[in-house]
Amino acid sequence: MDAEVVAVPLANDHLVLRFKTTTDRDRAMSNGPWVVAGQLLAMEPWSPDLVTGHDAVKTAVVWLCLPRLPVEYWNSATILEIEAEAGRPIAIDSLTEQRKVMGFARVRVAIDVIAPLLPDVQLHGTRRPLWQPFVYGGLPGVCFRCWRIGHAGESCTFLQPEKVALRGDLGTSPGAASRQLAFGPWPTAS
Repeated sequence: MDAEVVAVPLANDHLVLRFKTTTDRDRAMSNGPWVVAGQLLAMEPWSPDLVTGHDAVKTAVVWLCLPRLPVEYWNSATILEIEAEAGRPIAIDSLTEQRKVMGFARVRVAIDVIAPLLPDVQLHGTRRPLWQPFVYGGLPGVCFRCWRIGHAGESCTFLQPEKVALRGDLGTSPGAASRQLAFGPWPTAS
């Protein structure tokens, strides 16, 4: 991005970013994820009466992939509905929308960076329920214990929640207690 940006520091790890044009601002808000000094940059439009340290900026835009999505789910409305489980869909990747690459579906979504990430979603297949994993792109420091962004498992201060995991295949789930992790500790993409 070739935008002119001025960063003005505020208290409590907040910055105000001033853009030369609204087009540059909108592009920065809808693209990403933005990583600065190894930290995910969460961005929201300015709101009046923002109190730093009290009002949390908690939204980041990331690529979310659906690996091995069955062909019968390959239409824009269905893909957006599935991805909406993990965040607010912003745009479908053009290759996904045109069905030029069908190994995975890819959508840009706005996620809540404070809440735990959702590892997968259950689809109601025609023959049986299917577990569809989510792969989050470009996220730094995903904790494998609490499913949150910004720290590693060994420094996690959150209690480990009841085991929520992924299915390695897109078949039936034997139940949350015995589900297996599909991609090792956490599926992310760089």
